[in-house]
Amino acid sequence: MGLEYVSQNWILAADLTTYKQFFTLDTDTVLLPDVEMLQGLRGKWKREKGLDFGEDFRSYELMLKDAAGRDGGKPVLRMDDSGWNGPRPGVFVPSGNWNLP
Repeated sequence: MGLEYVSQNWILAADLTTYKQFFTLDTDTVLLPDVEMLQGLRGKWKREKGLDFGEDFRSYELMLKDAAGRDGGKPVLRMDDSGWNGPRPGVFVPSGNWNLP
């Protein structure tokens, strides 16, 4: 089973805590690096104008895949106890002899 968090909120507001889907102020910033964002805009602009945008869009997709690869990936979140050697929730009773009255 895999889990990937996807969000449409790719813009960071000026307060640096609010994420949103659309620009509302001039001080909003994009979370994508500038080079990737400009390449994507270039391809989308050409598509809207009816120009050949295939190479620009392919280059944009390759840039995004390369950036995701450099990100290093995220750790696997396991929903079972396989591979976990740490403490588990519950009552811990040490094994051994008990002196009961």
